[in-house]
Amino acid sequence: MIKQENDGKWLAKCDICQWKTFELERKDAENKLANHITIVHKKGITGTKKKKTPISPEKMPPKIPSPIKEN
Repeated sequence: MIKQENDGKWLAKCDICQWKTFELERKDAENKLANHITIVHKKGITGTKKKKTPISPEKMPPKIPSPIKEN
C-alpha cells in the first residue's frame, strides 16, 4: 500500500508484514516496497535450500569404524 501522508511524505507499507517506510517521492516509495516484497516475500528464492534426496540403504557406503588413536 502506498499513500501520501499529511506532511507530504509517501508511506509505503507492506500488506503481508509490519514493514513500512516513509519517502519524499512516490517513485522512491514504490521502488522500496517492490524491493521489499521481492527480497522478503518472494517464494522459492530465499530461505529455501534444495533438500538432498535420501540415499537408500542399499546404496549407502559400508560403515567404517573410526581410526584408533595411538599414544
